[in-house]
Amino acid sequence: MKASRQYREAVTSRFAKGALVKVQVRNQKGKAVVDFKGIPLDQLARLVEALTAELPPARELQPGAKVVPLA
Repeated sequence: MKASRQYREAVTSRFAKGALVKVQVRNQKGKAVVDFKGIPLDQLARLVEALTAELPPARELQPGAKVVPLA
């Protein structure tokens, strides 16, 4: 799940705060599958940039911190 958090942060950070961009990780026949939703066509290059850039380090959860869903 560390990699999924990294991709989520990398993708959502490329878009304006409040954008309806969603990154979801789900299980499909035992494999993790990533879905990207709500990306405007004219901003598709931002998704490409995020996916081809080096991943930022995932933030470590502090003891007692709540887990935030990917969507």
